[in-house]
Amino acid sequence: MRYPVLKLLAAGGAALMLATGCAAPRAPLKSVVSVTGPSGTVGGDVYQTRRSLGEDLPHFKGDQVLEIRADDATKDRDDKTREIIGAECTVQGDVFSAKVITPSGVRIPLYGHRSTELTLECTHPEYQPMITRMEPYNHSKQQRQTAARAQPGLLGLAVGALVSGIYEATVNDVENDIFKYRQTPIKMLPPGYEAIPPKPEPAPGDRDS
Repeated sequence: MRYPVLKLLAAGGAALMLATGCAAPRAPLKSVVSVTGPSGTVGGDVYQTRRSLGEDLPHFKGDQVLEIRADDATKDRDDKTREIIGAECTVQGDVFSAKVITPSGVRIPLYGHRSTELTLECTHPEYQPMITRMEPYNHSKQQRQTAARAQPGLLGLAVGALVSGIYEATVNDVENDIFKYRQTPIKMLPPGYEAIPPKPEPAPGDRDS
C-alpha cells in the first residue's frame, strides 16, 4: 500500500517539502465514462440483478462523476506543469471497474453508507506506478455541519459548533444520507524519488493525557 506523500526524498537524500499556494488551473476532462459491472453491464445499478434474486444488497442512490487526475508530487500546487496528462488509470470497486487516461471522469455508482472503498492505480512512462485508496464520506453530514457553523465572528463559531452538535444528534439519518468520494488527484513520483510514510499513530497508552 502506498502512503500519501508528505515529504519526498531525492536519490541524493535531500528532502523536498511541498509548498502551498494558489492552485494552477486544471486541464479539461478528456471524457466521462461509466463503470463496467458484473457480466459486462455498463453504468447504473451494479447490484440490480443480484438484488432482484433476493440478496441483501444496498439500494442505488445515483452516481457521482469522479475526476481522475494525477499530479507530479515534486511540484507545487501553483505550478502549471504539475498535472500529469496521459497517465493510464484503473478505478476498481468491489464489483465494478473503469479504465481511463488522465484527466477523465468516471461515473461511480453510489450506495449511501454502504458505498465501498475504491482503489485507484495509475501508470505513466515517466513516473513510478502508484496505487491509492479512496474511502466514501458522509456528504450530507458535512453539509449540515457547514450550514450550522456558518455564523459570523468568534461567538458565532462557538454557537455554530454547539448547534451543529445538537442538530446532528437529532437529525442524523445515515440510512438516507448521501455518501460521496473526494476529488483528490493521485500523487505520482518520478524515478529516483520515494514516498516517506507518515509516522504511526501512538498506542492509546502512549497518548498525552
